[in-house]
Amino acid sequence: MLINFCPLFVWNSKGAEIEITNTLGQLVYKTKLNKENKLLINDLKPGVYLYSIISTNAVLKTDKLVLTK
Repeated sequence: MLINFCPLFVWNSKGAEIEITNTLGQLVYKTKLNKENKLLINDLKPGVYLYSIISTNAVLKTDKLVLTK
């Protein structure tokens, strides 16, 4: 599954990472973000998740992510 992220402020932050957690708060995915604004996530099942964009130990954004097939 290919996900496009486009918060412009992220790309001004070197070393920004994304963390995705399930509704139980368990970390299910974590990676560094790149300038392509895309994530390829094949291991996540359809459902509701929360994502956080983190840079230099500060959370820049947290939001809901709904994956469908």
